[in-house]
Amino acid sequence: MNQLPICNAPLTLEQRMALIGVAKKAQKCARIPLSDFAVGAAILCKSGKIYGGCNVEVTQTGGLCAEENAIANAITMGEHLLSGRRFVRAVAIITANAYDKENVAHCAPCGICRQVINDCTDAHACEIVFGNDCADVFKLSDFFPYGFSLDSRENSDLSLIACEQLENETAQQPSMFQLMEAARKITGHALTHSLRHQREGAAILTTQGKVFCGVSLENSNTNHYRSALSIAINRAIVQTGVRGKNFSTGQFVQAAALLREVDVGVDDVLPLPLLHDFFTPEATLMLTTARETKCITKPIAWVYQQ
Repeated sequence: MNQLPICNAPLTLEQRMALIGVAKKAQKCARIPLSDFAVGAAILCKSGKIYGGCNVEVTQTGGLCAEENAIANAITMGEHLLSGRRFVRAVAIITANAYDKENVAHCAPCGICRQVINDCTDAHACEIVFGNDCADVFKLSDFFPYGFSLDSRENSDLSLIACEQLENETAQQPSMFQLMEAARKITGHALTHSLRHQREGAAILTTQGKVFCGVSLENSNTNHYRSALSIAINRAIVQTGVRGKNFSTGQFVQAAALLREVDVGVDDVLPLPLLHDFFTPEATLMLTTARETKCITKPIAWVYQQ
């Protein structure tokens, strides 16, 4: 995570180049076994901090876009609680043509990403930067002139959690109880809107012994929902590069805890595609909903036995 001075003025060339640099670094972590099209993104927050993201493709569900990944990373860290819901100042996007990795193809955000960015910024002020030399700079409103947005639910009763500290402390004694406790604590960072109020928090332990948290991300217009577990996995991929070129080499989650504030059984929130693509055969998964808690050892084998 990089940081620039706090300022609301238009970005300088130096700031844009810093954004592109983070996007390039994130792009190298892209998990793209389906499309072979790597995308890197970086967002500059009002706090001055920069967060990177890459596209991560998942079987059956398609995966997560780079722009969503970067914003979800910032939300997990609590940027929206520090600076308000419209915490994004600028977005940089860099893509590699699938047939010529040396050339940079300009690729505007997809419709879902435009909505997600719009939920977190002022469309008429937010810069969208493309290319190695930052020659192409637009406003989000150029791509999304009449965007719709709902105010997010205010978490005034919740305090900001120091996410990195929580992850480091949990990694020192990574029991299933401690992972679920981390998931419970980070749930308050989830970004929800008026359409629904189903917050999720997750914590994963990787085969490298590192812990990563994630929170759910909701799109205010289309009711699009990203699970906390997928966000935690994507944060691990961006920060460590553990992704695997194909499905068989990408399994790096050895334990995970997922808490969802909804009154359903845990079988209704099983993350089947994520289990298949990212969990080791010996992994342990703990699921908690408002109704029950279940701890599943070897969840991939358990699913196929049901």
